Amino acid sequence: MKTIRTVLIAWLAALPLAVAQTDEPAVETRPERVEAPRVELPRAEPKPEPFHQVRTDGVTVSGIAVAAVKADNKLQLLNPVAPEQYGTSEESVVRDPINGKVTGLKLLAIEF
Repeated sequence: MKTIRTVLIAWLAALPLAVAQTDEPAVETRPERVEAPRVELPRAEPKPEPFHQVRTDGVTVSGIAVAAVKADNKLQLLNPVAPEQYGTSEESVVRDPINGKVTGLKLLAIEF
């Protein structure tokens, strides 16, 4: 109880000193506006069409069957270290939207 009383008395004694220091009128200064130089950002190039996909007149056909028709070397579709031109396996799998696990393969998918 004594410590609370001591702190309260010290606070009340210091209050007039704090008020005396803030009697000066505050001068409002606004920082000078600085224009940032404009930087031209490079335009993003459109993504190339995935290897396992064909688009025509608003219809998109994709899947393993499309990749097999487009591939020059059909065995590269089974090669896990195939060149980038053959696409990725992610383009032909179906994932569960809840847990993200692979639930199937897209043999032929048609989107309108």
